[in-house]
Amino acid sequence: MSAWQLQKVQVKNLLGFQGLKEQHFQPRIQVIEAPNHTGKTSLTMALLWGLTGIIPELPRINRHSFRLSNKHAGTDAEQFCVIELVNDSNSRMAIKRLYRGARADLDAELTVELDDKILSGQDAQMRILEELNVKPDSLEGCGVVLQDHRLGFITGKESDISDVISDMLGLTVLSRFVPTLEERLKEVKELQKEITNYLEAADPLKKWEERDQQLRDDFLQRENEAIEAGFAREDLENPATTAVRELAQIAASLKAPPAQPGRPIPDEIKRLRDHLATLRKSSPLGVELAELQGRKGQLSPWVEKAVSLRDAYRDFNERLAAEDGAGELDTKRLTDTIAEKETALQKNQERRDELASEKGLLTNAYSHMQSHQNLRACPVCDSPIKASDLLKKLKNRVEDQIASELSRLKEQQKTLSEEKDGAESRLKAVNRLKDKHGQLFAEISSFHTQVQGEPFCWKKKFEIDSLFLDADSRTKLVAVLESVAEQLNEGLRVVTDELKQKKAQIEQQEAEQYQPAEAQITCVSEKLLPVMDAAQKIENHGKKRDRAAQRKTELEQLQEDARTLAGQLQKIASALAQQEEETASAAIRARLPDISEFFRSVARNPDYDGLDIQTNISRDRVTYKIQATSSAIGNLNDTVGHVLSEGDLSAASMALLLGLASGESHHLGFLVLDDPAQGMDETLQANLAAAIVKFGKPKQVVIFTHQQSFAEALKQAGAHHSRIHSWKMGKVQDA
Repeated sequence: MSAWQLQKVQVKNLLGFQGLKEQHFQPRIQVIEAPNHTGKTSLTMALLWGLTGIIPELPRINRHSFRLSNKHAGTDAEQFCVIELVNDSNSRMAIKRLYRGARADLDAELTVELDDKILSGQDAQMRILEELNVKPDSLEGCGVVLQDHRLGFITGKESDISDVISDMLGLTVLSRFVPTLEERLKEVKELQKEITNYLEAADPLKKWEERDQQLRDDFLQRENEAIEAGFAREDLENPATTAVRELAQIAASLKAPPAQPGRPIPDEIKRLRDHLATLRKSSPLGVELAELQGRKGQLSPWVEKAVSLRDAYRDFNERLAAEDGAGELDTKRLTDTIAEKETALQKNQERRDELASEKGLLTNAYSHMQSHQNLRACPVCDSPIKASDLLKKLKNRVEDQIASELSRLKEQQKTLSEEKDGAESRLKAVNRLKDKHGQLFAEISSFHTQVQGEPFCWKKKFEIDSLFLDADSRTKLVAVLESVAEQLNEGLRVVTDELKQKKAQIEQQEAEQYQPAEAQITCVSEKLLPVMDAAQKIENHGKKRDRAAQRKTELEQLQEDARTLAGQLQKIASALAQQEEETASAAIRARLPDISEFFRSVARNPDYDGLDIQTNISRDRVTYKIQATSSAIGNLNDTVGHVLSEGDLSAASMALLLGLASGESHHLGFLVLDDPAQGMDETLQANLAAAIVKFGKPKQVVIFTHQQSFAEALKQAGAHHSRIHSWKMGKVQDA
């Protein structure tokens, strides 16, 4: 399969980039110069995340709390990374991955366009790794290499270094298969241990033997109970046959259809119980009893209602009789009386008003005459008058006649008011009585409707208004209610007597016909079925005990098989590890000359002029130890971290990265490096630039650096050069 190379990456609102950042990549060697804090690590980390969907494993960040979001863009901004690649066959692949913080929804976050195919979700992620022929962790070592990865490659944990080297060399048997093999070996040993503990803890058959005796004791008890119930011991030799025979006899006695052949005994018992219940319900005596109970249920509340209405109306009638003696009960007459009194009071008031007016006039005239006692003619009609006589007449009219008339009218008004108030009070009382009478009459009418079809119901019609004023009519209604109550009581007594007779007849039928059959059914259900159930439990238990014995034998065989399998898996793991170690050693020997030459040409260390990778097997795993070697001085070889300076360590890491990552185990045609010359002086930087260009593997090497001298050295060596310039308000500004 052709190797893939990078063409372009777009990053929007991720890491150090607010808004959209687009970076194009060139084939062969390309250096991108960028001062610190302008996005070198942001681009490399975005590339690594875009390809794998995983935030890189870096000691300086917590992957659970770390966020790729650009904080200047805001929480609602669109965030994504788009990576475009092309291979030697001109196939194109475009990867778009949306960032949604802590949420993980591949179907919504990842799409891949591969030529004319569009994939999404987990399918898309698997296709990316298939096309590149890598695992996510391998990309950190041989595809997109951050500073932390490059330095940790030779100074990190031995297990991490070994995993990356195995992936670089394409030796994936142990890294992918042996962990599974070890997991299976662990499971086999756990299974062997569990079987041993189980077999040693208790005999698996012992509990079955104890339970067997319990079941036999229970069977003997059930058998004795059946014998006490009247079954013979020979009947219990085959309790199922006995039960079928007994139930057939019961069916015959109840005149039920015979049982269907092979019908389960519990089903037959239920069928006979249902048939017995049907017989009881359909019995003529039962029907008559139900009718009498219904009639009694009807008459009982009628009796109570008739007695209640009779007593209530009789009491009310007595009250009306007393009220009739105490005053008027006719509301019309009372209303007329009130109207008459109101008319009289109005006339009284009019007369009083006339007298008051006259009194005022005469009083004024009297005062005027006193002031004109010499007056000889009337000032109105000029008639001759005598002032002294006129004064006397006026005084007599005002003080005697009018005053006396007003006093009489006042007394009359008081009397009329009292009579009116009395009539109104009486009218209110009578209306209350009429309301009470209306309620009682409504209840009596409702009761009359309920019993209308009964022979004891009265035919005479009573009118509510005439009843209220007519004592004789009320007495007749009381007598009617009394008669109805007596007839209802008599009818209830007759029904009660008939009920007693029917119950006695039904009890006799129960005792002679139904109860013996029911007792016989119950005996079969409660005595024979438990015997059958106990016998079945013994039989089932025997089968389980046999299976337990078989399982014990099988467990013992499985224990032996597990012991054999554990040994075989151990041998397989050891053989695979040995084969893997030999293959790894051969692959490393083939590449060590190029690796050492690269290191020598860059570091030019006077003592150490080469590198060596020693392989070893530890716990069925191939491990690698990286050493610096000296061709001039014997016994000087040592671990690189012990004897090399920071610059030389960088040179060693680059030699190993380019040498091992240039193999054919993956389909990566690119290598992205973040500040690979970190810790190198200008001389080493120039050496590294020349070595990278001369090495020529892989086909595309992209280098991000903040070191101007290293960028210039790469440019002079023939690398394509570009710059990322300035930073402003969270945005990288290109010149």
